[in-house]
Amino acid sequence: MYTLHVRGGTLDAAIFEQILCDGSEYRLPGEIEPEIIFDIGANIGASAVYFAARYPEVKVYCFEPLPEDVDVTLCLTV
Repeated sequence: MYTLHVRGGTLDAAIFEQILCDGSEYRLPGEIEPEIIFDIGANIGASAVYFAARYPEVKVYCFEPLPEDVDVTLCLTV
């Protein structure tokens, strides 16, 4: 179970929708089985949530330079 947090008046909800929708560029081809994922420019962590749910055995490392986005990412409950 994952708890996602979005900020009002931002594009956070649209980002989650973009990442989680069918056909998203974040969907890896089925034959790829990653061992490690680096999420460079993690924003608010939406892609990290997707990757953690899709590949629970994989280590996901997130990098985000904007403090206001990192604060939201740190609120994720895994």
